[in-house]
Amino acid sequence: MRNDLYWIWLTLKNKIQSRVMVNIVDYFGSVEEIYKCTDFSPFTGISAAGEKQLLDKSLDEAEKIVRRTEDIGGYIVTIDDDDYPFLLRNIACPPYVLYMKGKHMDWKRLLTITVVGTRNYSDYGRSATEYITGALAGAGVTIVSGMARGIDAIAGCAAIRRGAETVAVLGSGLDVVYPHEYKGFYNAISKNGVVMTEFPPGTRPLRENFPRRNRIMAGLSYGVIVMQAPEKSGALITAAHALENGRDVFAVPADIFSFGHSGTNMLIQNGAKLIISAEDVIAEYPYMHIQPLKGAQSDRAVKSGAEGPAGAGGDIVKKREPDEKLLEGLDENEACILKLLFGGSKHIDEISRELDMKASDTNVALTMLELQGLVKNSGSNIFSFKEI
Repeated sequence: MRNDLYWIWLTLKNKIQSRVMVNIVDYFGSVEEIYKCTDFSPFTGISAAGEKQLLDKSLDEAEKIVRRTEDIGGYIVTIDDDDYPFLLRNIACPPYVLYMKGKHMDWKRLLTITVVGTRNYSDYGRSATEYITGALAGAGVTIVSGMARGIDAIAGCAAIRRGAETVAVLGSGLDVVYPHEYKGFYNAISKNGVVMTEFPPGTRPLRENFPRRNRIMAGLSYGVIVMQAPEKSGALITAAHALENGRDVFAVPADIFSFGHSGTNMLIQNGAKLIISAEDVIAEYPYMHIQPLKGAQSDRAVKSGAEGPAGAGGDIVKKREPDEKLLEGLDENEACILKLLFGGSKHIDEISRELDMKASDTNVALTMLELQGLVKNSGSNIFSFKEI
């Protein structure tokens, strides 16, 4: 019998509290032994409903989940497998099953750093995220995020633009992209790294799923960077998980008058390391032998926005209607941006304003268009249509 079927069977027993489940797994030492057991009365904390679930030995649902994961191009890794992320194995409540899509990562060689922050970021927050995350990715650091709107999306895009391996942890099943307009972003991450979740295919992005996702994001990484966050936020929950499991917490200082982002300064007051550059993070891990990406820019170059020849207006493109074939396969945001850039170069803020689009959504769409070779960044976040 495949061991992953037993693990999936066990994770479907949702009437058992996670701490009790950890005790059961520790006691038996083997998921197959848990499956064979017919008397769970010695364990305290198991409800009648939970015991009833454990006594149901059907593997039909587990087999359906395996087939569904394979059908969508994913694969399954259990905590028994050699390619399970080794840092994650040792957190307080590790996920016993991970559903993945993308590369098979060599986790032991990676310096993984999680980047989190608010959806309601400032221009400063966006610039700081692009600067630090881009430089980390260029230096060979693997960026972990939650593929959420805001700082998460900006961090993921900065890493993808550097061609770096990137990890996204979902609060839904592999086949449920959330936000739904991030389908292209999802595909780019799975191509450049891996998308993962502990939730089986078909799971909707329910509110209660995201704290569980946050513990995985923290557990996957050596450290967590909090870019901008209010005092009550998912970013601070991720930081708390990091501290609970002995991980490092870094924070970029926030404007003292920006009360909506005061959570980062609170972290610094409580002992998080203040950082202002990628070097501040990398210096904490001299034993990790990471390799800079080929052609990676210096920290200074990333900070200045120098990704090519900078000019006030970029390349001017004659206004014309785009070929409909060019728009095929693009989502609504990508198509709108491409049409706009046919009229000439635009700064990212202009694009967001003219299309009434959230800045993080604009960032994701532009990254996808860059990857497809349809637009280019002429420097300082000025984008233009790229002649093919």
